[in-house]
Amino acid sequence: MDMPDIQAFCKVRWDLADKQLSDFIPTSAGGLFVYMNGRQAPDAATANEAEARENEQLTRQKQMAAFYEWMRIRRDAARLEIAQR
Repeated sequence: MDMPDIQAFCKVRWDLADKQLSDFIPTSAGGLFVYMNGRQAPDAATANEAEARENEQLTRQKQMAAFYEWMRIRRDAARLEIAQR
């Protein structure tokens, strides 16, 4: 499956119940069906690892947003203009 179609697949799989087949999902390569064979809750170690990874990503995103806002404020205060070619 090519990468742009991953979003379509992921969106559909969350809405499926156990033993349910999705409607046809058109993709750039033609299309696909998604069948939910079964859902299992992750074990505690896997769940904790996933949560830690998500928290790390969220923290990094917040840090980057704060940095870019700080940079925008400093650039405005300095009255800098960035020329583009």
